[in-house]
Amino acid sequence: MRRSSRSLRTAFFMLLTSALGAYGCSNGSAEPTSEAPQVFDFLTVASAESTTIELVRHGDSCAVRKVGDDSAQKLDTPFPCGFVRSAQNKPAQSYAYENIGNVFVVAGVPAKSDEYPEDGNVDASHACAARGQVLFVKNGAIIPGKSMTRPLGFCHFLGFDEKDYYGFSHPIE
Repeated sequence: MRRSSRSLRTAFFMLLTSALGAYGCSNGSAEPTSEAPQVFDFLTVASAESTTIELVRHGDSCAVRKVGDDSAQKLDTPFPCGFVRSAQNKPAQSYAYENIGNVFVVAGVPAKSDEYPEDGNVDASHACAARGQVLFVKNGAIIPGKSMTRPLGFCHFLGFDEKDYYGFSHPIE
């Protein structure tokens, strides 16, 4: 019996060592390597009118649904995603327009820290993504809008000006 316990401990130790190595830890060090994934506090719940919506995972993409609903609408934005807000401790940024409803912007996967320009107006703390999508909430209905690609153009923690929301909701085709 003692021999099998030792074998189990050895197998467990080997598995644990392998797992730590996969997360960038080696030689017993808990220091992450530069390749460790960034962790962000994405905002996935927002309210408009009397409707609360949430972003959920749908395979490799994001989806949106009303809180409490089982079905979700797939978005053209990759997972993980979150609502754009003006700062990390703020609610989702949105603007309401007559005949349009409330307009939200969803940002996708943030760029890696080495993808930000050294002298730019945005940095890794803003968690900027290249993919984003507009969502409209009108009379309780969720309407996915246009999906867009702009390098570093959709920052989770750096909101847009109102004129941008107006442009998203009143596109010139």
